[in-house]
Amino acid sequence: MRHSLLLVLNGTSDPRLLARIRPGEELLMPLRTVPGRPPLRTTVAVDGGLGNLLTAGLEPDLILGDLDSIDADSLARQRRAGIQIEHRPDPGSSDLEKGLAWAATSGASHLDIACWQGTRWDHVLGLLSLLAEHPRQQVRLLDGPRSILVLGAGEHVFRAQPGDGVGLVRFGSTPCRIDLAGLAFPAHSLSLDAGCHGVSNSVLDTEFKVQVSGCPVFLTHTPLETGA
Repeated sequence: MRHSLLLVLNGTSDPRLLARIRPGEELLMPLRTVPGRPPLRTTVAVDGGLGNLLTAGLEPDLILGDLDSIDADSLARQRRAGIQIEHRPDPGSSDLEKGLAWAATSGASHLDIACWQGTRWDHVLGLLSLLAEHPRQQVRLLDGPRSILVLGAGEHVFRAQPGDGVGLVRFGSTPCRIDLAGLAFPAHSLSLDAGCHGVSNSVLDTEFKVQVSGCPVFLTHTPLETGA
């Protein structure tokens, strides 16, 4: 059965995003995939991500990581509440890597990642590098109303509002070609080189399509009303 998994990290928390979380329902964002994403079944607090969830009045289904960012009292309360806890002290991998590894074996068909930004740029770049090297076609990075999707090979259909900003960026050295329809700057078999020539596009109508051949592509979406 298709279902979604949410990883909540220890980065900057955005109340607008966390307020969208409804266990058992689709986590709706301004950019919608066609067909829609499946309902959220499991919410995982990756180490200090527990604080972000609790501040928003939410409870995790699982806490995992080396647990060095969670105070003992909070951890004890979660144990008493029956929350599953997986202590993974391996210093050879980050909590982010541990979360992604757990997600890969969870059986979830879709993965959302929240609270992934912050002051640790090494963590942000590490996350993007991991997703580029080990693409999971149904991964979405969330930041307030904005989102980044990791697109694997194939056709992807989206719904958004006219004027919304869209960008496509390639990571790595593997050749990649894209076809774009429904955007201000359409493309046919465009070689997407490393750099910025895939950015600063926008939605023409309420639906657009992206066809990817080759390496994974990061698609960014910024609703028009955010102005950024």
